[in-house]
Amino acid sequence: MSHSIDKSPLAAIDTTTLLLGFVIVIIAALFLAYRYKDTYKISKMLKMYGVFGIIFSIIFLLLKVKIVLIIGMLLMGLVVLGFRSNHYFYH
Repeated sequence: MSHSIDKSPLAAIDTTTLLLGFVIVIIAALFLAYRYKDTYKISKMLKMYGVFGIIFSIIFLLLKVKIVLIIGMLLMGLVVLGFRSNHYFYH
């Protein structure tokens, strides 16, 4: 049974790199939401998140992280950014 687990592509993923990616994305989303908390134009914040996303994608592709996982991390960060930005808007 463990022989089939060793052949799985999920077993070859470096979890340290993934954890680092998740932490970086969450910190970037929180920082951008805080940075643009007094701005009512969400387009500035999304442009900066897009720039971050491109740089993040290039770095993590060089670290051999699958593109699907990179997209998933960036989408998760976008959700965090949306909720945090909404919190600052109403407070």
